[in-house]
Amino acid sequence: MFQEKASSVKKRPEFEKCLDYLRKGDTLVVRKLDRLGRTTKKLLELIDDLKVRGINLQIITLGVDTYTAAGRLLFTIMAGLAEMERELIR
Repeated sequence: MFQEKASSVKKRPEFEKCLDYLRKGDTLVVRKLDRLGRTTKKLLELIDDLKVRGINLQIITLGVDTYTAAGRLLFTIMAGLAEMERELIR
Protein backbone atom coordinates (compact mmCIF):
# COMPACT_ATOMS: atom_id res chain seq x y z
CA MET A 1 0.00 0.00 0.00
CA PHE A 2 1.30 3.44 -0.94
CA GLN A 3 -0.03 6.61 0.68
CA GLU A 4 1.09 10.20 0.29
CA LYS A 5 1.84 12.10 3.49
CA ALA A 6 0.89 15.51 2.06
CA SER A 7 -1.30 16.75 -0.75
CA SER A 8 0.71 18.14 -3.64
CA VAL A 9 0.24 18.59 -7.34
CA LYS A 10 3.95 18.74 -8.17
CA LYS A 11 5.66 16.20 -5.91
CA ARG A 12 4.07 12.81 -5.38
CA PRO A 13 6.91 10.52 -4.31
CA GLU A 14 4.72 7.68 -3.04
CA PHE A 15 2.69 7.67 -6.25
CA GLU A 16 5.91 7.51 -8.29
CA LYS A 17 7.15 4.61 -6.11
CA CYS A 18 3.84 2.85 -6.67
CA LEU A 19 4.06 3.22 -10.44
CA ASP A 20 7.64 1.92 -10.41
CA TYR A 21 6.58 -1.08 -8.29
CA LEU A 22 3.78 -2.23 -10.61
CA ARG A 23 4.46 -5.11 -13.01
CA LYS A 24 2.62 -6.70 -15.92
CA GLY A 25 -0.56 -8.41 -14.70
CA ASP A 26 -0.85 -6.20 -11.60
CA THR A 27 -3.89 -4.08 -10.80
CA LEU A 28 -3.56 -0.57 -9.42
CA VAL A 29 -6.44 0.01 -7.00
CA VAL A 30 -7.32 3.54 -5.91
CA ARG A 31 -10.18 4.77 -3.80
CA LYS A 32 -11.06 7.87 -5.86
CA LEU A 33 -10.30 9.09 -9.37
CA ASP A 34 -8.91 12.43 -8.17
CA ARG A 35 -6.08 10.58 -6.42
CA LEU A 36 -4.60 9.74 -9.83
CA GLY A 37 -4.43 13.11 -11.55
CA ARG A 38 -5.98 16.50 -11.97
CA THR A 39 -6.49 16.82 -15.72
CA THR A 40 -8.11 14.63 -18.33
CA LYS A 41 -4.90 14.67 -20.35
CA LYS A 42 -2.79 13.41 -17.43
CA LEU A 43 -5.34 10.75 -16.54
CA LEU A 44 -5.54 9.48 -20.12
CA GLU A 45 -1.74 9.45 -20.38
CA LEU A 46 -1.59 7.43 -17.17
CA ILE A 47 -4.17 4.90 -18.36
CA ASP A 48 -2.34 4.53 -21.68
CA ASP A 49 0.95 3.95 -19.86
CA LEU A 50 -0.64 1.35 -17.59
CA LYS A 51 -2.26 -0.39 -20.57
CA VAL A 52 1.05 -0.58 -22.47
CA ARG A 53 2.66 -2.07 -19.35
CA GLY A 54 -0.16 -4.61 -18.96
CA ILE A 55 -1.46 -3.11 -15.71
CA ASN A 56 -5.16 -2.75 -14.92
CA LEU A 57 -6.76 0.02 -12.89
CA GLN A 58 -9.66 -0.22 -10.46
CA ILE A 59 -11.36 2.81 -8.92
CA ILE A 60 -13.35 1.70 -5.91
CA THR A 61 -15.84 4.58 -5.56
CA LEU A 62 -16.77 4.45 -9.26
CA GLY A 63 -16.75 0.70 -9.72
CA VAL A 64 -14.43 1.17 -12.70
CA ASP A 65 -12.13 -1.62 -13.89
CA THR A 66 -10.08 -0.80 -16.97
CA TYR A 67 -9.67 -4.51 -17.71
CA THR A 68 -12.96 -4.25 -19.63
CA ALA A 69 -13.86 -2.04 -22.61
CA ALA A 70 -16.82 -0.65 -20.66
CA GLY A 71 -14.50 0.19 -17.76
CA ARG A 72 -12.12 2.05 -20.06
CA LEU A 73 -15.03 4.03 -21.55
CA LEU A 74 -16.38 4.93 -18.11
CA PHE A 75 -12.89 5.95 -16.99
CA THR A 76 -12.57 8.34 -19.94
CA ILE A 77 -15.95 9.92 -19.24
CA MET A 78 -15.26 10.26 -15.52
CA ALA A 79 -11.83 11.78 -16.18
CA GLY A 80 -13.48 14.55 -18.20
CA LEU A 81 -16.08 15.15 -15.50
CA ALA A 82 -13.42 15.25 -12.78
CA GLU A 83 -11.48 17.92 -14.67
CA MET A 84 -14.64 19.96 -15.17
CA GLU A 85 -15.46 19.72 -11.46
CA ARG A 86 -11.98 20.92 -10.54
CA GLU A 87 -12.30 23.88 -12.89
CA LEU A 88 -15.67 24.82 -11.39
CA ILE A 89 -14.25 24.66 -7.88
CA ARG A 90 -11.33 26.84 -8.89
